[in-house]
Amino acid sequence: MQRRGGFTLMEALVAISIFSMSVVGVFAIFSDTILSGRVSGGLRGAVALSDAFLSSRKLNGDGLDYFFEPSLKQAIMQGRVAAVMDSLYRGQELVRTNRGVRYLLRLRARILQLNPFIYRAFLVCSWKEPIPGEERIRAYELSTVFVHEDQKGTNE
Repeated sequence: MQRRGGFTLMEALVAISIFSMSVVGVFAIFSDTILSGRVSGGLRGAVALSDAFLSSRKLNGDGLDYFFEPSLKQAIMQGRVAAVMDSLYRGQELVRTNRGVRYLLRLRARILQLNPFIYRAFLVCSWKEPIPGEERIRAYELSTVFVHEDQKGTNE
């Protein structure tokens, strides 16, 4: 029997299946890229918001108002916090919006030194983004720390 030119049915099916798997792989890569772009947009917003918040606290010198409760703030201002150096203090929880995304800022602080008053401030920025086409929501969180010297806290 003489063989004709062309491909057998099995060769054609294998070629089509390889092609379809590569097309599906390319779609998966592009969809992950789009999702990564959305997530990185939220992350950029969180970083910008956190940086702006911490910078304004340093410039205004009002970090005590945000990172410490009012009763502890009064004790700091009067120099009555000698025994509480190792504790982590809860500050305010703020909601801010940046480019249509709502962010929750949770503020904490740890006292490092009393005179001059130096504390380590912890800022945790959380946000949620809906997953397109689904009813689930992904939650993200960014943590940042800075050390700050506050002139208001010294009792000189």
